[in-house]
Amino acid sequence: MTVSWPLYKREDLHSQLLDILKRRPRCVSPREMAKIVGIVRSASEIAPWGNFLSFNLQNALTQAAKNAFSDKRSWWTCSRIYLSRVAVATIHQLLETLLAPEDSPLWSRPIALYLDRDYTHRAYSDASYGGLGGWSADFSFLWRLTRDTLVEAGFEMREIKISSNDPALPDGFLHINPLEYLGALINLWICIKCVILLGPIDGGYILALLIDNTTAVSWMSTASRTKDPLLQGLARIGSALLVEASQLLMKVCPKHHPGNQNGAADALSRPQLQGKDHENSLASVIAEWSQLQTCRICLLPFELLSKIALTLKEPPTGDQQELSEHDLQKLDDAGCILVLGTYLRDVKRGDNSKEKEDLKADTLRNYLSTAHKYLQYRLGRPIQVMDPAYGGKQNRYHPFLFQQIHDRRCWQQKNERYEPFTMEMFVALQQWLANSPDPTATFLGKVHCVYDWTRLGIFTGFRASEYSQGDLDRGKLFNTIPHKNDVPKAFRGMPLAMMAIDFRFFDKDYVLIPHHHLVTRYNRGDVVWLELCWRYDKSAFNFVKKRFKITGHQIYCPVDAAVCIIRRKTMLGVPGTCPIGVWSSGTMSSYHFLKSREVSEVMRRSVDLAYPNPNHYMRINRHLIVPHSNRVTAAVCLQKGGANNDEIAFRLRWLPSSVPTYLRDCFQSIGDTLERTIQGAMKLTFSSSSSPSS
Repeated sequence: MTVSWPLYKREDLHSQLLDILKRRPRCVSPREMAKIVGIVRSASEIAPWGNFLSFNLQNALTQAAKNAFSDKRSWWTCSRIYLSRVAVATIHQLLETLLAPEDSPLWSRPIALYLDRDYTHRAYSDASYGGLGGWSADFSFLWRLTRDTLVEAGFEMREIKISSNDPALPDGFLHINPLEYLGALINLWICIKCVILLGPIDGGYILALLIDNTTAVSWMSTASRTKDPLLQGLARIGSALLVEASQLLMKVCPKHHPGNQNGAADALSRPQLQGKDHENSLASVIAEWSQLQTCRICLLPFELLSKIALTLKEPPTGDQQELSEHDLQKLDDAGCILVLGTYLRDVKRGDNSKEKEDLKADTLRNYLSTAHKYLQYRLGRPIQVMDPAYGGKQNRYHPFLFQQIHDRRCWQQKNERYEPFTMEMFVALQQWLANSPDPTATFLGKVHCVYDWTRLGIFTGFRASEYSQGDLDRGKLFNTIPHKNDVPKAFRGMPLAMMAIDFRFFDKDYVLIPHHHLVTRYNRGDVVWLELCWRYDKSAFNFVKKRFKITGHQIYCPVDAAVCIIRRKTMLGVPGTCPIGVWSSGTMSSYHFLKSREVSEVMRRSVDLAYPNPNHYMRINRHLIVPHSNRVTAAVCLQKGGANNDEIAFRLRWLPSSVPTYLRDCFQSIGDTLERTIQGAMKLTFSSSSSPSS
């Protein structure tokens, strides 16, 4: 009796996957992807293929979730996940197996293999940097692979010390964990061969696969979940062996076996004994361990080892086969153009670092330029790839290369431009905050935090990284300035985002106001000037300082917004070494660092509040409201005030060439009050080079 995944359910999934592969570009909604992953993962209880095939799809979903910029409800249905090459290959593998017959072992499992029973057979294995070894008294076999044999088969083994099995270098090449896993897989392969020869037994075989490496034990169940493409090759072999074992009514139970009790396998894996010059021959090992004396020596097929070794290398794909040095040196310019054109075609199809099929023409040109330089370096001579017959002012690539880039340029769509914040959006947020029943909790909350930073940002032209956190490495609370020799030691490791020391306030006589007196002095009307310092900037220079004067407006006042930011930081007890873009979920005992996606969420919510009509331009384009909209808002206001591109670029720390790019086709009706306030504030600012007394 067996448990199987019904054929009609597999047929339904087969039709769904075919539909996805027909799409151009190949993309799915997060809900579709999650449904497919859930279906295949549920089948992993029946067949080992389920775990292996579902995890590559799960990676695509996880990566998309990290990049989500909308609220969860709309993201699940409206966003798109563009399938990577790995995900597409996994879907093709699924399609190959889904229509297998009802009783196929690929998607079925005998009930007997679900029951916990005593082991009928045991097999032991061990690995060292000097070799692999394994044995089984129940199946009566033993085997050994020396380091020289593994190297000959294609394994990239580490160099080891003379008269020792320890590696000469601490890193590089195969680690001991994959070697232990490989030894267990070879043991399993031999056991399967023995079961085929012996035939079935009542109740089936219950094999204890005993390994003295806990990582290898866990990989027997979870290696299919690794993101390492090299280990995925071994995981695929392991999954295939487990499917075959299931078909033979054989239950495989990986178990940890203490190293001090695994002496026979350990001796088999060590052709050289530590501290001894003589070889630890197979005959001496058998003579020393009595349980090996009844075992037959198993000679593993060299072809099998070579194929396994190939899975631990990244093979070239498609037409991008590695040329030998001899063949490479024989290439003339025409041959090099053919190689570059083939490479460019593969890049367009998704074989690139981003695994995307819709790269822009300029990006393709950069890939081609880099490949051209690399080929010139390998050949040691210049390669002519330009069209000598072209009579234009600028050089042009050979038609075989030019046409591929030209076709992409003709059909590519320009990116949608970010939209600015509008006066109605800020008014809607201000009214929502004013109507809150708990002013303190609201002031400390996320919405008020975003409100303060964005209304300050329309004067400063903040980039998102200057007050919020984007993509963070695991375990990091906020992004920091890199530890490089070019960075002054005092600034290395400091937050990228604004800190309290970057905010300085002055009264009308240009006298500095300490932060601990700030709120009191502001309530008395003494705070007039705000000075900001950009310690780390994407523009030409760091440590840029700019000053802003109080406007007195209820919303559009840079000084008022900055005072609120410092006050919130003080109330939450944020240390001076941390960014001050923080908010609390209701208590003053804890706080969160503001994320870039949270800025987008709050400001898009303000679009909904300000424009109830779903057909309004801003509602239709709410997805174009992002943290960068701060800079677009300031640029629109300055342009309407008569500033040219160079002046806008200077005010906002931009490149002049970037200004028309972001102003093109964006929403211009941002509100007269907002325009006049920012234009007036910009005229009142005094440059960092002028003295306060001026």
